[in-house]
Amino acid sequence: MKKLFLVLAAIAIVNIGFAQQKRTKKEFNPETKATKEVNKLADSISLSESQKESLKGEFIEFYTTVQQIKNKSDKSESDVETIKEARKKLDDNVKSILNDEKKFEKYQKMMEEKKAKRKEQIKKRRNKKDGAYNPQKKAATLATKQVNQVASKIDLTNIQQDSLTSIFTERNIARFNFKQNTNKSDNDKADFKATLKYLEKRIENTFANTEKYECYKELRKERIEQFRKKRDKTEDSKE
Repeated sequence: MKKLFLVLAAIAIVNIGFAQQKRTKKEFNPETKATKEVNKLADSISLSESQKESLKGEFIEFYTTVQQIKNKSDKSESDVETIKEARKKLDDNVKSILNDEKKFEKYQKMMEEKKAKRKEQIKKRRNKKDGAYNPQKKAATLATKQVNQVASKIDLTNIQQDSLTSIFTERNIARFNFKQNTNKSDNDKADFKATLKYLEKRIENTFANTEKYECYKELRKERIEQFRKKRDKTEDSKE
């Protein structure tokens, strides 16, 4: 009886181990990533064995840099520059190894498609997390946050806050719709610019104070710069 109990206990421990392994997130492996990239590239263009080995070495070096930054607990803005420099070095070396402009163009196209696919995956995960996509609700929520940010720096009346919330919501919806449009025509682009210009004029009129409006423009410029840095850091860390 005691032996049977020990056997059952051992089986239970093994099953728990397998279950934990299944739940564990797949480890980032530079060599595996590099091999996958080279094989994918080889499906599009002809590569000699020598070129494959050289390319694999370059990809391993790049993904090792990415792995080191991923594993850092205190990421900084300099990490973004490090990855950008590593990416540029990779591209330059790949171009040299391929020694063929058309082949290098196919490599660049593959990288762009990979980047677009990654963006789409991130977008889907966010939509899944936030529930069904609701541009009106999302635009209004973002507008409230934007107005609160402005109000924390500039003294606004309640009427001004309400007016800006309405304008910011319209602007956010216009941006969401423009971004969702994958077949933008010249007219679409012109209409979008005209809408932003019209809304910006309404924002200026809402402030009714040149000094406050100039202050708002400086705040907006700072937020745009912060957003771009955050976006670049997110995209580069996903390489």
